[in-house]
Amino acid sequence: MSNSIYIYGGSFNPVHTGHISVIETLLKKFPEGKTIVVPARKSPLKEFDYDPGIEHRINAVKKSVDYLDVTVEDYELKQDKKVYTVDTLPYFKEKYENSDINIVVGLDQLKQFHQWKNYQKVLTEANLLVVSRPGFEFLKFEELPVELQDLTDDFTENEFMLSTGKKIKYLQLEEDINISSSDLRSKMRKGLSVGDLVPDQAKNYYLQEKIYERLDDKVEDFEAFTVECANVLKEKNALNIFAYDVREITQPSDFNLIASGTNTRHTSSLAEHLIRFLRKTQGVSPIAVEGLSEGRWVVIDYGSLIIHVFYEFVRSEYNLEELWASGKKINT
Repeated sequence: MSNSIYIYGGSFNPVHTGHISVIETLLKKFPEGKTIVVPARKSPLKEFDYDPGIEHRINAVKKSVDYLDVTVEDYELKQDKKVYTVDTLPYFKEKYENSDINIVVGLDQLKQFHQWKNYQKVLTEANLLVVSRPGFEFLKFEELPVELQDLTDDFTENEFMLSTGKKIKYLQLEEDINISSSDLRSKMRKGLSVGDLVPDQAKNYYLQEKIYERLDDKVEDFEAFTVECANVLKEKNALNIFAYDVREITQPSDFNLIASGTNTRHTSSLAEHLIRFLRKTQGVSPIAVEGLSEGRWVVIDYGSLIIHVFYEFVRSEYNLEELWASGKKINT
């Protein structure tokens, strides 16, 4: 349909060849439609990811797709608050009047679409176009989240017809490109090569603007940094705080810090507070964070320092200190 628009949103943190593959597929499959790329101001479901800022992410996307007939929309850049898809739809409905709106998502997003803000309203305004790599089949009806099952009137192998009058449709990509944005961020911030997984135009921009620069270049003294992290946790009543210099033993990091919370909520709160504190005071964000939502064992990766914040009951099951016993214990 010539009046169809395809809105492809995301963090693009960083932009990579998987994103480009989606865009090129949309242009090939729907040449009469309009493809619009919308970098998100901030992903509502990824609060603690490292983010160079929406302006840098938009600039990198623009440089990566300058040879393609697409529109890179900066609507969310102009907003001064967290923006959700349900908030952007009125803008696109007005700008592209009488267009059939299609929101492009991956299979992973379809599985958690019921967590989107006002997802029912979104599905009264727009179709979902679900893209996936070759070899991955579209979800069967019984595999949909129950919230989406309740909205489904009928379905075929590649399409769900919704009671809202909209559809969830499926599109398989031609290229099998399996890329993790978090892995790319981690590699770049550790000074490792990402090969051709990031477009050259974007890589050059990231280098020029010192985006994803190595944490080792930002933290001058990791032993002092480790002690500071321990003190921040101590001020928030963390328990059994110990730090180790493990440079003389085989470890993925140079320093390890371990602490405990009294319960899972306290554990998550300790980790969140530390991440926010270091981001605010030193401009340093972790390379990766795991386990934050569960609060049983939170791992915060700062490159040369890895921090483990446990629920005390769980910590005893792993006894990590024994692994680091041959290292040097640091006074905290």
